Amino acid sequence: MTPVPCSPLTQHLIVFGGTFDPPHEGHVQLTSAARDVIDAKASLLFVPAAVSPFKVGLAATPAEHRAAMLRLAIAPLRDAYMWTDEIDRAKLSSTTPSFTIDTITRLQSQLPNARITLLIGADQAASFHKWRDATQLLPHVRVLLRDPHTEADSLLSALRATEVWTSDQLTTWHKSTLLLPLALHPARSTDIRQRIAATSIDSVPPNWLNPAVAQYISRHALYS
Repeated sequence: MTPVPCSPLTQHLIVFGGTFDPPHEGHVQLTSAARDVIDAKASLLFVPAAVSPFKVGLAATPAEHRAAMLRLAIAPLRDAYMWTDEIDRAKLSSTTPSFTIDTITRLQSQLPNARITLLIGADQAASFHKWRDATQLLPHVRVLLRDPHTEADSLLSALRATEVWTSDQLTTWHKSTLLLPLALHPARSTDIRQRIAATSIDSVPPNWLNPAVAQYISRHALYS
């Protein structure tokens, strides 16, 4: 098991996972703002996925590049770490998807006394019932409200429509919602890849990527 890179005395971890292909300033801004609202003293743990269960069969940039870019992207953040456990597990079985429940369980085994908060977007929450062992993960979840669900009631309606969640679970969902006091960052990983593929890294707005990440992409000719 890959050691968690933060202190064993860590009391609260805010976990943010993703493909990070590439990691952009929206990821950094979002997690930093979420920490300010949830618990300013918490540590941030970024977990790059090896194979997303919802993206099996789709090509992704090699994990070593995504991890290297993520390390550069989060460098300016205070008390922020990257945990490559999902990537390292995939080296043993390259076709096995990264299930969040496995990651959280392994994290708890190393930091049994830490409070763990799993940060997800409203779009992920709406399809959360498709996640493996979703009910076990629910107590850890905080949902960042964003389009199309910018209000808790809108998200609750979408969750209720799945006819999966009990009334108590819907109450838990409602309490987990988090509306951040900042405008949504325009950067999207898909848009960045498409812009570079169509022209060059110069077509990506300068505030979308950490300069070190942009330099890494150029140096390794990624997405072109």
